[in-house]
Amino acid sequence: MEEKKPSTIELCHRFYLEKGAPMIHEKFPDYEERIAVGVCGEGSDCLGYDDAVSQDHDYGIGFCMWLTAEDHDAIGGPLQEAYRALIGPSEASRLDFRRGVCTIAGFYQRTLGIPVEEGFRGLTAGQWFHTEEYQLNTAVSGRVFRDDLGIFSGIRRELSAYYPNPIWKMRLANAAHDFAQYAQANYGRSMGRGDLVAAELCKAKGIEAAMNMAFLMERIYGPYYKWKYRALQDLAGYGELAEILCQISVTGSQVSAWEGYTYDPRRINLSDQVEMLFEKAAVFLVGKLREKGLSQGNETFMDYHGAIIAEQVD
Repeated sequence: MEEKKPSTIELCHRFYLEKGAPMIHEKFPDYEERIAVGVCGEGSDCLGYDDAVSQDHDYGIGFCMWLTAEDHDAIGGPLQEAYRALIGPSEASRLDFRRGVCTIAGFYQRTLGIPVEEGFRGLTAGQWFHTEEYQLNTAVSGRVFRDDLGIFSGIRRELSAYYPNPIWKMRLANAAHDFAQYAQANYGRSMGRGDLVAAELCKAKGIEAAMNMAFLMERIYGPYYKWKYRALQDLAGYGELAEILCQISVTGSQVSAWEGYTYDPRRINLSDQVEMLFEKAAVFLVGKLREKGLSQGNETFMDYHGAIIAEQVD
């Protein structure tokens, strides 16, 4: 049996243990127990999705070091120089944005796009609602190798606890509305008036709305758009939905299905394969909503279920 190759993040961990930890111990012994280390944040390696294509940019073996603001003022510059010397100038220049030395607050501020203090006590309701889901996914992705102080990991745990219930329900209701709008209403409208570009946009947004619903139902932050389908394929219980969405994405323009057909918002064009596949996806999603006690009934128009979920917000 062929031996499984270690992932990039595993190689980064080995590099830290073999080279990084000794460097910190030798050059910064007074701060050894104050430096949080790991590989977190942006990058396919943090999701475990890195492959040969991922190596075209921001790829390399390295690690992050997160410091309090006080410690950064004291050793941030020298620590970064020692790190750059450790991994080499060319690698350092490629990875400076995503790896190396950063303040704890700076990492989370950059990742979430909102002010974060070291005395973090959680996001406000407005921040929970308006922060992009992929930003939250990015903030809690990857792996922490060492964190004696626990400040960096404490913020990470707080974010990993997921949305407060009212925010979760609001976001799920919105995702259901998006699916209804793009996949079930405006795709057919666009095809009915012969606007093929608008129809393709509806098709793509409908696929994304279905994936958003899946991650929300499972209470998992969905990743950055280019990794969303890859993550859906790994989501237990959603293989059927992944296959349906793949079929939608590879189905060509259905312009011939609308020749001589009179658009009617009350019915599906049974000759349009995309409409039929979206209906199949709707049936699957409704089944999941019922399974999780989030809605009831067999109505497949997703706005019906979005309204029921919205009524549960208190």
